[in-house]
Amino acid sequence: MITYLTHWYCLRDRAKAVAMFMAAIPMSQVIAAPISALLLRVHWLGMSGWRWLLILEGAPAVVGGIICGFYLTDWPRQAKWLPRDEQEWLTGELQRENVRKAPAGRMPWHRALGNRNVLLLCFVYFGGTTGTYGLGLWMPKMLQRIGHLNAVQTSWYTAIPALVAVPVMLACGWHSDRTGEREWHTAIPRFAGAAAITGIAILNVNLPTALVLFSVAFAGVVAAYPSLWAIPSSLLGASAAAASIGLINSFGNLGGFFGPYTIGWLSDKMGSYAGGLWAVAGSLFVSGIVVLLVRSGAKRRKTGGGEI
Repeated sequence: MITYLTHWYCLRDRAKAVAMFMAAIPMSQVIAAPISALLLRVHWLGMSGWRWLLILEGAPAVVGGIICGFYLTDWPRQAKWLPRDEQEWLTGELQRENVRKAPAGRMPWHRALGNRNVLLLCFVYFGGTTGTYGLGLWMPKMLQRIGHLNAVQTSWYTAIPALVAVPVMLACGWHSDRTGEREWHTAIPRFAGAAAITGIAILNVNLPTALVLFSVAFAGVVAAYPSLWAIPSSLLGASAAAASIGLINSFGNLGGFFGPYTIGWLSDKMGSYAGGLWAVAGSLFVSGIVVLLVRSGAKRRKTGGGEI
């Protein structure tokens, strides 16, 4: 999907596009948390609530996937639902952008996979997914323990950090496009998220304080994604960017295992969530540092005249 968005949006609008697309992550948590709590309590047609949860929450994805297969096209010029003048304008804008990036476009896709910046971005995304999945899976349990909540109360409180994250994510993507800056727009949210998680780990927080810190942490994790995903296509040509995005996504999603597993393992060993939170905070902080190294590498190439 990240590669697909590069077929439709120019670089100057790409972070906003990614932000609108990936805002579905926190919004799904806002919507699903209370709905899931209600569905778990039903018993319809002889089936228990957890079965209805899987059916009713999975059905929109199936229906949406079928619609997308017919409605979405690879390129604007193929979209019959788009007026001809808009097709031509958008296609022309994308072609002009590709011409300006012609030198980068000469890099073969297999060379892009070993490119220094691409490898650095793999670790940046890994740090982000560590936080996304670590918080996504363990935050409800932490809130439940801190506030002594039941399952329904926990589901409602869990939606608050996700709700806060949506406007922050959209604003970060908009400002990144407006300024044309990517690396600090990725690093600063990650640093903020790491600081908030550290606060949860070292402080004896009550429920309101925990909600504030979790909101900052979750917003910091997801708000970095729009500017992060705008970096590969700004450094590389179309085929090289597509290959690098695939590598970044594949390697980075290993954080989906590392984050939840680390929190669970360290919490079991230490008898509290502090150790796991420290690990997630460290991953976010390192990802913020590493993305700034991508910027440093780009500066050296500009001064040395080398290609990416």
